[in-house]
Amino acid sequence: NGPEECNYGMATNHTAEAQVPVTSESPARLVVGLESIVSVRVFLHTRGQSSATDRPIGQLSIPIREMQEICGSGIFQTWLLLDPWTAYGSLS
Repeated sequence: NGPEECNYGMATNHTAEAQVPVTSESPARLVVGLESIVSVRVFLHTRGQSSATDRPIGQLSIPIREMQEICGSGIFQTWLLLDPWTAYGSLS
């Protein structure tokens, strides 16, 4: 990003009515269970511009049961790779 750009995410547990904004300063809180999938879409925003001009730069989806089996009960400051942006209905 450039000096006038910032990243933010929109998180969902795929059961809530709306996606929840998330930044490094403002974490999202979602209710999940072992069968849940948490997804975050990441956008690039230019300060002073309308959010309608924000660019999607990627997304990630985390199946909670699989993550718990692989990583245990907690992940903390973990780097995850973003997948290309796609409609949630097309996730397999």
